[in-house]
Amino acid sequence: MTVHWIDPTTFERNISPLACRRFKGAHIFDKIVELIIDIHSEYDLRLPKITKTVTDNGSNMVKAFKIFGKPDLPDSDCANILNVNEIFDKNNEQSNDDMDEDEMSILKGFPEAKDSDIYQLPNHERCATHTLHLIPSRDIDKARSNNNSYRKVHDAAMAKCRAVWNLCARSPKACEIYLEITGKSPTSPCPTRWNSYYDCITDILKVQETINEVLRKLGLAVLKEIEVQFLIEYINTSKPISEAIRSLEGDKETFYGCLQPELY
Repeated sequence: MTVHWIDPTTFERNISPLACRRFKGAHIFDKIVELIIDIHSEYDLRLPKITKTVTDNGSNMVKAFKIFGKPDLPDSDCANILNVNEIFDKNNEQSNDDMDEDEMSILKGFPEAKDSDIYQLPNHERCATHTLHLIPSRDIDKARSNNNSYRKVHDAAMAKCRAVWNLCARSPKACEIYLEITGKSPTSPCPTRWNSYYDCITDILKVQETINEVLRKLGLAVLKEIEVQFLIEYINTSKPISEAIRSLEGDKETFYGCLQPELY
């Protein structure tokens, strides 16, 4: 978890890491809420201090903020809530005065409620870059399900790319062979980031004149001409989304106002 804020003097964005913890067990929404609240409490990050929390589009994250997120209430509604709270506080004080010693001793046996026991998360914002990552991957899945010819070429080309990525990631010897023949170091994609697949396919196309020699040397199936042409078209059609993702992933110069112009 990181925190971002605007310096009131220089108007520059500042970034600082807050926590990097191991998440044990299933990543279900209520456990996510507990972890976020725990980190907020450790750094005394109360809701008025937090403008928004940005996360990916994972269903567990979305559900956590949908159920426990802070509601966007008008000022009049907030005032009404404060008035109601004041009434309850006064009633509680009066009730405590009317209690006898036996009743008070019984209540002392129960733990008092703490602020941290009331789970409420800040306003939520889904990461626009992560949404862009989902667009090409989902469109590809639709194309594969609707077109058998596309599916065959796509699956064959991607399987051969994955074979060389996986082998080079596991074997230093394979990396040496790749580097010796192509003159470039092999790359491998991150499974959760579509843009890394785009970059890795681009790297393969940069050495397309020698990639089949690498595949033969490593004992892998070579790329056919139609599969190479498919990869070229894949990169050409995906380039605008890849460039938009790269532009919006910046830390210092990326703001809310950059999103809509980048999309259009």
